[in-house]
Amino acid sequence: MKPCRLIPVLASLMLCATATAQTTSTASVSGISYRLIDLDANDGIAPSLTFVYGSVMTAPSSLTVQFDNSDQQSSTLGAQQQDPITLDQVNGTASAHGVLTSTGALSSLGLTVVANAAGDGSFNYKRATVQGSSGVTNFELSPMTAVVFTASSALTAQTTQYADWAVASSWISLTTYVNGQPTYTQDYKSLTSGYDLPLGSGATIETQLDLLRVGYANFSNSNSETSFNAGTFANSDGFYPAAPVPEPSAYAMLLAGLGLMAFIKRRRA
Repeated sequence: MKPCRLIPVLASLMLCATATAQTTSTASVSGISYRLIDLDANDGIAPSLTFVYGSVMTAPSSLTVQFDNSDQQSSTLGAQQQDPITLDQVNGTASAHGVLTSTGALSSLGLTVVANAAGDGSFNYKRATVQGSSGVTNFELSPMTAVVFTASSALTAQTTQYADWAVASSWISLTTYVNGQPTYTQDYKSLTSGYDLPLGSGATIETQLDLLRVGYANFSNSNSETSFNAGTFANSDGFYPAAPVPEPSAYAMLLAGLGLMAFIKRRRA
């Protein structure tokens, strides 16, 4: 083989040995608790919170995995843990997984969702989306009483190439009715990684730990019915091709080729 013919061969080998793109997002809510505050210590009413149905409800979570805006799978299941959804194609994989745990007590309620998209850097669209919810849990709050709910939030977003996008979100919220109209109070946290990174920035992992907090005060002279909800969301996207990043083996192959070219040239000299 002529030396000049080795150049395109080596170049193609280097382009084939590109790094695989990986986008992952994880969101969780756990350690949920509440604290009661007596707004009138002289009214003779002890602060109390009573769950209407006697336990914490666990409503369905949803999983969606998608390729190319068309190849899609979704599921909605009620209890505890959803079987992961995974789609495989020539250009990569996308998967989503959701877990909701509860023994019927608020303190044991936990939500975790994971979305993952991986590919070879082609133009093919890939997306994994997963959402978890505790459902709506109704409770009655005694007169002249305030309640503060808290929960731990952990968000992680990881990308390995420019223009891939990982989003993780979590929240807790309260809904009450005033004169028949719903009033919402929510603490929402979100972490976005990768999309706004400069070209060639490479892999990045971002983590955000927060304490979620929401409160409601019942200033009336009667019990007030209110509802509590906790939720999580994770989304991983891959849109644009990665710039070719040669693996170490590709560099070794290039050096070996250059050495071979030098040897052939020396023998012909």
